[in-house]
Amino acid sequence: MISKKIIEEIKKRGLDPEDLIIEALRKTIKLDPDIIVEARLELAEKYLIDGKSMLEKDPIKSSEKLYKAAEECVKALTVYFSLTDILSKVEEKGGGQ
Repeated sequence: MISKKIIEEIKKRGLDPEDLIIEALRKTIKLDPDIIVEARLELAEKYLIDGKSMLEKDPIKSSEKLYKAAEECVKALTVYFSLTDILSKVEEKGGGQ
């Protein structure tokens, strides 16, 4: 379990805790790409469900969640097709979170 304080601090910095953990594991222990793809798709599904559920009551937050779902799909495809040059360029520019 990760401390609530750490989760809050990660979110304050505009980062997504799940994404940060996936990226850290990908980089530090060279996690199997298939596991990364599966984790990204699970995260995308979570964002999709969240986005759909808040569509009527909060369309702005809904669109943010739906955007994150699409972003996770792109990240999963990048890993699936081994587009490491793209991942490297994104990381150089400070992205990938």
